Amino acid sequence: WLNDMLRFDLSQPESGWEQIETPFTTRALAVCANQGKLVVIGGIQQKGGLTNAVHFFDLQTGQWSLGPEVPAEDDMKSFGCSAISLGDNLLVSTYGGGIFRLAENRRGSGEWGWEKVYQLDIGRFFHQMIPLDETRFALIGGAHMEYGRQTEVEIYEITDGAAKKIANH
Repeated sequence: WLNDMLRFDLSQPESGWEQIETPFTTRALAVCANQGKLVVIGGIQQKGGLTNAVHFFDLQTGQWSLGPEVPAEDDMKSFGCSAISLGDNLLVSTYGGGIFRLAENRRGSGEWGWEKVYQLDIGRFFHQMIPLDETRFALIGGAHMEYGRQTEVEIYEITDGAAKKIANH
């Protein structure tokens, strides 16, 4: 259980590694960069169990802030989830099979929340979402406690705020 992270600025390698305290002690989480922020999603907390929490680390200011929780409603919450930045979209896939997108609740309102853009037939944890271009991503691997290992590579496309499966290998 760690309560910090390390940052290395490639534009100033002589500065070395910088240790940054985190406002949480969590593992089995997803991390991705999105619009100038490092986004930390879900996992299991050292105290408090499984979580749907979302933390943003602003790469310019070095400040942490809380985001809206992922609405994963099953017992596994966002434990072992996967997240990617795809164009302007921040996506997360959870064990319950939901693929969610962070979106502004009402255009121009400044309020943000998660909307489900797809429901997998079989959810998974400890899988990867890989961006392929601005609108397509691959969902790879993972496991489900009832159905076992997931070995397919599935390709999805996001258009008009919704996802659709376009290939299965």
